Amino acid sequence: ITLSGGEPMAQAEDALELLSRARSQGIHTAIETSGCGREQDYLKAVPLTDLFIWDVKLMDADLYLHYTGGNLNAVLDNLEKVASAGANLLLRVLFIPEIHQEEGIIRATAGLLSKYPRPGRRSFRTIFSAIPKEKNWVWRRSVSASRLLQK
Repeated sequence: ITLSGGEPMAQAEDALELLSRARSQGIHTAIETSGCGREQDYLKAVPLTDLFIWDVKLMDADLYLHYTGGNLNAVLDNLEKVASAGANLLLRVLFIPEIHQEEGIIRATAGLLSKYPRPGRRSFRTIFSAIPKEKNWVWRRSVSASRLLQK
């Protein structure tokens, strides 16, 4: 079962109940999230969730607020807490050239990605999605943080 959105953690009580029931039946569980929920809800979800699919939309706090209305620092804090709790994570990084190609944003994204995996942590993979302005195609591939930092 994959809980996705909108944002599944916006209905955390129901999401946690569903995850708990699925887990008790031996069903694999996943949450697709932007990370904008409450920290305590994410921490409750960790033992009930086999995989967190975490969208990193933009690594610039002002632009993040402008485009999403959210708080980037809260999202990153939630990511760190979930990772520290031992969650299995798959990071998805959106790349819209007209927005994300600025060097500071690329470096900040690479800096975040370079924090993972850590020794003793579970698998941490990254998927980049590039969407051109016309939005008529999507490109996906795995990329390492060190490759992003190369120019």
